[in-house]
Amino acid sequence: MDKLLIFLCFLVTVSAIFLPKEEPCDEEEEQPSNCPKVANGNCEEGWKNFTRPSGEWCMKVFFENFITPSAAEKKCQEVGATLSSIQDQYENFYILYTVLDKIYPESGTVMIGMKRTETCRNSGISETCNWATSFEWTDKSANGTEGFSWGNEQPDNSRRQTPGGQACALIYATVPLYLDKGPMRSGTLDDVGCDYDFVKDGYNPRTPKAYVCGKKPKV
Repeated sequence: MDKLLIFLCFLVTVSAIFLPKEEPCDEEEEQPSNCPKVANGNCEEGWKNFTRPSGEWCMKVFFENFITPSAAEKKCQEVGATLSSIQDQYENFYILYTVLDKIYPESGTVMIGMKRTETCRNSGISETCNWATSFEWTDKSANGTEGFSWGNEQPDNSRRQTPGGQACALIYATVPLYLDKGPMRSGTLDDVGCDYDFVKDGYNPRTPKAYVCGKKPKV
């Protein structure tokens, strides 16, 4: 019961941040000039607008079980986007809220746009290859490391002896928010093989449930 209450409190808190406090105006009716509207910048309908140091960025979460990072990237390209980076924890919370609101009470993971750097391609955690240097964003929109919310002892590249190693990344969206053991804490990142076969593992807290696409608005 305590874990359920914590989760519900989380959803209430985050929904207060991301959901509009008032209903948007009816565009088909004449409205007073002070009528509140849902601000979405220049993003298309259905895409969430974020303002980054690099400019506006449009983000949308899509849902599909067992999807690999490589397959998710292809799906994003079909809608004129790419797997999205995460500029900061505000964007991280938005993704987490959107996914948990859909999949609760299940847990899962979300594919995002990160890749292991060539320097750290075959390396585990070291002084040179650590949480801040092992990965980089693939969409070239986000900058800095505020969005690098790695789980404990990650990214470890534990499968670096296998072809491709663990060169892609995902976000945990788990229920409860804090699992009792391991790196699977909701909102944290983990490294994974770009074509890893999740189906053979069956359903578990690491099962991919969604992916996040991002793109610049058309202006």
